[in-house]
Amino acid sequence: MEEKPILYVYNLWWAFGGHLLNIKWAMIHSVKNNYHFYYKDNRNQIFINNRIDTYFENISSIDEEYLQKHDIKYGDCILYNDSTYKLNIKEQFSFKPDAFETIEEFHQSLLQKIYKPNQFVKNYIDSNELIICLRSNKIKYIGLHIRLSDKVNGPSKESEFIDLKYYLDECLFLRDKYDINNIVICSDTDFGIETIKELNKKLKRKFNLYYNIEPRADNDWKKSASYIISTTPLDKEMLIKEYLTCFINFQLLLEADVLVGNYDSGFLLSAVEYRNNGIDVNVNKINPPLWGIKGIEKKWNESNM
Repeated sequence: MEEKPILYVYNLWWAFGGHLLNIKWAMIHSVKNNYHFYYKDNRNQIFINNRIDTYFENISSIDEEYLQKHDIKYGDCILYNDSTYKLNIKEQFSFKPDAFETIEEFHQSLLQKIYKPNQFVKNYIDSNELIICLRSNKIKYIGLHIRLSDKVNGPSKESEFIDLKYYLDECLFLRDKYDINNIVICSDTDFGIETIKELNKKLKRKFNLYYNIEPRADNDWKKSASYIISTTPLDKEMLIKEYLTCFINFQLLLEADVLVGNYDSGFLLSAVEYRNNGIDVNVNKINPPLWGIKGIEKKWNESNM
């Protein structure tokens, strides 16, 4: 194995979509600077054993033995976590290796390396009743993602609320274009599900609606999973169930024929970048995605005006 520095990544923001995107930005830093990549340690309580292999296969380019031979204290490791990635913001949005035609293709390739559920998670995904139904009946569907609660309200607000009527309007346009009359709703709140159901009832030609059976929060930022897990110690079983639910919904998005939602959500954006199909639809027409390539570029330009 080539001798070169190690990018030692740890304790990245744990929330599912943001976690995937943060790993991606770290991996870009590793590729650009020709570092080995190592990420296994995360002390957030969602990772039961303080390791991401609670849910993911190994994504590091080196093993434990190689890491031990290049101990951090001797300066062979470059530490990278949530507080240090922002220092490299310019290189992250503008870099791609020559082998890729576009930056989007490069980012897609990284996410496809990163999103590797382990066998435990794969079994859970493959046994989900909704996923079995969609696969076995070869149902074409629009993946409708609705992320509300702390995303649009409270101290962690990152996006303005967009009337859910506009989400359904996009689905109507896609139905006419692709002849798809099925919608799978992935939502963090009961409000998201119930609002789409009520809007659908008013249509002359109604969509067939599907959604996973799971606990959902009220549309209140204090009851969001992100807020609760960040502030409250929870039991192991509850934590695992919460993250496995994320895997189910993420897989539903990956297998959709087309996606609709607000790209300010890292959950949806990571699925969109993983797919990179050019037809998924962002209902947020005002700003580039917060944590996407153009959003990072905008932050950089604004901070250096």
